[in-house]
Amino acid sequence: MGLLPGGYARHFWAIFWGVASCLMCFQEDSVHPIAASAVTYLIVRTFPGEMIGFTVLVFSFLHMSAAHLYSYWYEFGEWNIDYTMAQMILTVKLQTFAYSVTDGTRDEGRLNPKSDQKRDRILPKDIPNPIEFLSYIFFFPTFIAGPAFTYNSYITWVRGEVKVPVMGRIVAAFWKFLGAIVIIFLNKVVSPMVPNDR
Repeated sequence: MGLLPGGYARHFWAIFWGVASCLMCFQEDSVHPIAASAVTYLIVRTFPGEMIGFTVLVFSFLHMSAAHLYSYWYEFGEWNIDYTMAQMILTVKLQTFAYSVTDGTRDEGRLNPKSDQKRDRILPKDIPNPIEFLSYIFFFPTFIAGPAFTYNSYITWVRGEVKVPVMGRIVAAFWKFLGAIVIIFLNKVVSPMVPNDR
């Protein structure tokens, strides 16, 4: 994605691959992350600033709790790749986004000077359009397994304001690849040598 030109090309790329991975993993249950994102965006656009964070907190926890209870009651003991694993990461991202918007409506004096509230807040004039919001939510490298991060961190990267030298990316990717090879080796070669007398 770093090789794409900044702006909407990156947004559409993130949305496409994030939704595709969601559909591939969760099929019809993909409606839950999409609906939760849509409801959160509507809350951000329609509720007063001071109520946004708490309202999204309540909504997302109720939605998450209902999903877990449903899984417990109807799918207990079954092996299942369940959308709730991605929904937990999504819940954190939605709440982070909502509280960043809430912080953007507060006076700077009310923000904690020792935290990142000032840096991460989203001012009312900077609330993203739906495409930017969905690309943040469905950013495919972190959609299913995390980690969650702030919208401002994401949009700074999308706009190309974070410069990582190409050689630095290649070296970082090489070390990740090498680590994966070591894990595969340990799993396939060393693991069978360890007795399993259970």
